[in-house]
Amino acid sequence: MTNRSAIGFDRTIRLDWLDTVAENVRSGSTDSEVRDFLWEYLGSSRGDQAGAAAVRKTITVLRHIWSCVPDDCVTMRDRALELLGTCPNTDRIAIHWAMTTATYPFFADVGTAVGRLLRLQNIVSSQQVYRRMRELWGDRSTVRRAGQRVLSTMTTWGVLMEAGKTGQFDQSKKQITPSEPVAALMFEALIRYNEGAPLLLTALQHHPSLFGFDISLSSRQIRTSASIDISMQGVDSEIIALRTSSKMTS
Repeated sequence: MTNRSAIGFDRTIRLDWLDTVAENVRSGSTDSEVRDFLWEYLGSSRGDQAGAAAVRKTITVLRHIWSCVPDDCVTMRDRALELLGTCPNTDRIAIHWAMTTATYPFFADVGTAVGRLLRLQNIVSSQQVYRRMRELWGDRSTVRRAGQRVLSTMTTWGVLMEAGKTGQFDQSKKQITPSEPVAALMFEALIRYNEGAPLLLTALQHHPSLFGFDISLSSRQIRTSASIDISMQGVDSEIIALRTSSKMTS
């Protein structure tokens, strides 16, 4: 099971902030240099005279996604940076989504809850999402606040849309279709969210947290991936697992 002790993701995060942090890391900036840069950058880009505590929390989230990632996400982050250097703009949201899924289980839990609700109904209410998060993360005030921030982030990214009334959301009318290597990165993120445990290909292809994306990565395409591997379980079940270091470097 995913460790659900520290929520972490408690700010609304803009895509241009993530783009800027990722570009700094890709150009060789250290985490401390990224942190120093963000103090100056956010002070001018937020424009709301937010206090130092709010800026510090935002910086922590941004760094955790790109410059100070968990140890088991470093190789994934490096591949993501390579993709950002060559991918079309349409892939950028998918790459940021993958990195946030891999580094923040709470973000992925909210995405999963939203995706499941959207399969049942056209409109999702924030209260429905908060109820599910309290079941998973406990009945704490921080769960509601963090849930608000994640829903706000997904709306800011254009993956969710506000549906008229406050606290109601609909899926974006246009799904994002990531390129093959970025789709593989998203599958890798979900396996890491699953604490590295392999998942069925069908479960990945239809994972509810990918509600805003159109992904149809085939077993043939997966065999060319640098990060995930495929094997058979039984007669017709295909299992996707993280590639071992030896296979990735061979």
